[in-house]
Amino acid sequence: MNREGSVTLGLIPAPDIPEKIAEELASELPDLLSSRVDGDVSWEVPVVVDPLTGTDREAPEILDVCRDRMLGEGWDLAICLTDLPVYRNGTLVAADVSAKRGVAGLSLPAMGALRLRPKARDLTLQLAGELYERTKEHAVGDLPARGSQPRGSVGSFQRVDPPDEDMRAMDVDARFAAPGALGHLRLWSGMVLANRPWKMLPAFKGAIAAAFATGAYVLVISSIWLLADAVGFWRLLALMVTA
Repeated sequence: MNREGSVTLGLIPAPDIPEKIAEELASELPDLLSSRVDGDVSWEVPVVVDPLTGTDREAPEILDVCRDRMLGEGWDLAICLTDLPVYRNGTLVAADVSAKRGVAGLSLPAMGALRLRPKARDLTLQLAGELYERTKEHAVGDLPARGSQPRGSVGSFQRVDPPDEDMRAMDVDARFAAPGALGHLRLWSGMVLANRPWKMLPAFKGAIAAAFATGAYVLVISSIWLLADAVGFWRLLALMVTA
């Protein structure tokens, strides 16, 4: 990749929350990429929403969809942001880098529900740097040795070496994982955020109103209280659990 001129890093988010995150990042990424990755080129960060990024696909398929869109748009590099959890060999994956494709995949649910935007920004910058350096190395035929890139983590995400089968089948050069119970807790909160169950409440407003009306009626009718007293504690407890 030429260090002179401009480099276009496209963001390909799934609709909804990934789209909002990508739009917010696109405005600040050019300056951050210039200061942290390569200041000798100008960076352009367009955003194109692709519903296929958020469909029920395996990780390599998501990377392939990302590459197809990158080639169609004429970009140099691309990062897809999905709202799907990604597991590989029992490991919760936050991001994969494929220099051969020129793309990286970022799973937002693995980041949790708190401070999602800064976490996504930091990991996106890391992925962009990985792609930029590794793509240049691929272009000149000087491929880095396994584990030769700087080790360490990005925030709470641990950099790991992909298994040999993933390196061969998926052309994955670098992987960031969210291991342990804390990683799965973040995934749980991230999936709750992605599904946003509170948006379903308006659809149940009729049922909620009926429940409140029934409760108010029960409170003022003495026969209900007498029946409850006659039923006894254990039967009431069983009814409550069943309900």
